[in-house]
Amino acid sequence: MSQSDDKELADRFAAMRRAERAAAPAFANVRARAIRRRSLRAPLAIGLAAAVAAIVIGVLASRNRVEQAPVGIDLRAGSWTGPTDFLLDTPGHWMLRDLPEIASPSSMQFDTTSYRRTSS
Repeated sequence: MSQSDDKELADRFAAMRRAERAAAPAFANVRARAIRRRSLRAPLAIGLAAAVAAIVIGVLASRNRVEQAPVGIDLRAGSWTGPTDFLLDTPGHWMLRDLPEIASPSSMQFDTTSYRRTSS
């Protein structure tokens, strides 16, 4: 690119900026318009919200609702198995999870018929 091309490009951009500046409204006018809209919109929105709230409260108060007992969830009825639980099932895993049982003497039964007394 030559200097004349750069100068021509700079002149075109300057002309575009001047055209945009001329077409843009003044900031004070834009701000005044926004303030007017906001001042009209706020009371309308508050009134609309109050009317909707009054209608909802009226409908809920006038409706005869039958109270239902809360539905309970029985957690014991379901079971969940994790996707990696099979890794815990190792050979002899029952030895780590169970306690040894020691029988009480009253629950033991001895076979006394097989023992015979011999005379010496």
